[in-house]
Amino acid sequence: MHAGVTRDTNTYRSGFVLTGGSFLPYGLESSLGLEELPVTFRVLGFASDGWVMATDRCQLSSHSAVNDSTKAHVSIRTTECTGKIIWDRANGIACCASGDDIALMMATKIVNRATLENNFNDNTAERIREIARNTYFEAHCIEAFRSDERNVLAVVPTGVWHVKGRGDAYCVTQINKAGTIYIGDTANPAVFILQRYYPTFPRDANGQHGVCEWRTVDELRCLLAHTVLEAHFCNQSSVNGLNVLTYRNEQGFCLLGEKELAELTSKSNAVAKEYEHALFR
Repeated sequence: MHAGVTRDTNTYRSGFVLTGGSFLPYGLESSLGLEELPVTFRVLGFASDGWVMATDRCQLSSHSAVNDSTKAHVSIRTTECTGKIIWDRANGIACCASGDDIALMMATKIVNRATLENNFNDNTAERIREIARNTYFEAHCIEAFRSDERNVLAVVPTGVWHVKGRGDAYCVTQINKAGTIYIGDTANPAVFILQRYYPTFPRDANGQHGVCEWRTVDELRCLLAHTVLEAHFCNQSSVNGLNVLTYRNEQGFCLLGEKELAELTSKSNAVAKEYEHALFR
């Protein structure tokens, strides 16, 4: 597990109001309480020769507590930095999760079950939905946790699947392998980068999604890493760190090490500085 990499945004950005040691996340912090702020940012991009999964390292954890005055159970949210990508190298399966610790448990169980059950060759959506529901019940969640939305992106041999829901109700949809898909802080302004430079076009006459131009794994890992790092700039209190997993056809998985992550961070800093310089030239 590699340490998270964070850009020092103060070295080249100015003109923003700081509050509590972090930048205002696109106005949300001024209108929402800390418990309501979106947490985590994960993105999956499809390349001409494989795919790239990039995530920050923040994980939302829900804890139970009792209000002293009302004696009612309440949910306390905390964040910690850790690896958020689970994969099985031998079977070509990978998952990333957004939400509380239960979402990460769901992702882990999906990878484990897919490995044991012949990669979900039959009824994939129903099997994944069953895992999500059972994980929720096994966690013995109290009523206060039912409002937490959980998202999981699962890449298995039968396709790419998006699990979304809360409580014991989950929707499992298959994703077309084109462009990018992101979960977590989906309102983060950094998603503009994905929409601008690697958009998924509407369905064509054959019902398939397309992209403006297919990019390689090497090209996409730069784009996705830059997007995650920019997402941290827009929401520093809840998006932090960087992990990148690549999958190349015929070659398999590669989790980028600290040296490669540092190189991507340096390149992202250079791109941001160059763009800022060009805008204010």
